[in-house]
Amino acid sequence: STSDSLTLLPMIHGCLETAVAVRERLRDIRPEVVAVELPATIQDAVVRACQRLPVLSVVTYNLSEDVPVYVLIEPCDGIIEAVRFALENAIPLAFVDRDTETYGAKIDPLPDPYSIQRIGYSTYVDACLEKIPASEDEDDRFREACMAFHLQRLVKEYRRVVLVCGLAHVKGVLREMEIPQAFPIQKTHREDVTIWNLSERSIREVLQEPGFISAAYE
Repeated sequence: STSDSLTLLPMIHGCLETAVAVRERLRDIRPEVVAVELPATIQDAVVRACQRLPVLSVVTYNLSEDVPVYVLIEPCDGIIEAVRFALENAIPLAFVDRDTETYGAKIDPLPDPYSIQRIGYSTYVDACLEKIPASEDEDDRFREACMAFHLQRLVKEYRRVVLVCGLAHVKGVLREMEIPQAFPIQKTHREDVTIWNLSERSIREVLQEPGFISAAYE
């Protein structure tokens, strides 16, 4: 999805094929700023964890009721690839997602992303977006409005802005971009954000792609 100054790069979390596509398109676009679907409250920790790759890390923090949140920093992920690309090329980063306390796990039914190798990234994304409606879930709307708020500010400052986000959020972000957004109510700071080493015994259990593929990609 592209406008004169804004490009959306949809990805599937923890997916090698979309991580590769994100890196290739960032290299072609040469953005002036890279925005990603992560909240600013964990930006410093995520950046440090990305700088530690290929050492695998987990960024953790606790919700208000001491419920832990785990953010896996793995190579085969489009958002992590976008962060690394920005760091490697000295491009400003913007973490534009909303820090939310209530967002639960969701499963989006998508075709096998290996088909990207055969039909291409753009064809795959276009076919998925034809079938995926914009979410009406309240938490999705809040998150997408938050991303739109930050993007509306960024496009006034930069000529080439790229947002790397989950494929399921694309239509929602574009919908919210049509509306002038106010600063979203959210937590703006967290004290307990911690970076942990991922145990070798845990790798095969938690990585989205097999460890061999992640190592080969590195």
